Amino acid sequence: MMGQYQPAVADFTRAIELDPADWRLYNRALLYQKMGQAGPAEADLAAAVRRAQEAYQKEPQEWNNTLNLALYHLAAGAADEAERLYREAIAGGAPVGALREALRRLDDLLALFPAHPQAQAMRDLLQAHLGRSE
Repeated sequence: MMGQYQPAVADFTRAIELDPADWRLYNRALLYQKMGQAGPAEADLAAAVRRAQEAYQKEPQEWNNTLNLALYHLAAGAADEAERLYREAIAGGAPVGALREALRRLDDLLALFPAHPQAQAMRDLLQAHLGRSE
């Protein structure tokens, strides 16, 4: 968020070497996207989706993972799959806290990419649900 992308890439690369968590891969992918490096961004997003998808197949009602998987698909350009997963989490009774965290993550994505084509629509979807449930 501070615009220091290259040092952040180095930090995430080291963190991924220690623990290749899907969210670290996603964050590094966003950095690569911001730097205009499509190839590495796509590779990291594919790896993040793969890891989160494996966890989703084991436990689809682990809502934080499901909502992260939706976000990763959104960042990778698979808006239909992202929307399906967001709607699944809403319909499945994902806790308000998990939905708020997903909303915050969408806000972070929009802070980096304000013109993201579908992120605002997914944010509006979650916000509308949260407005009805509160």
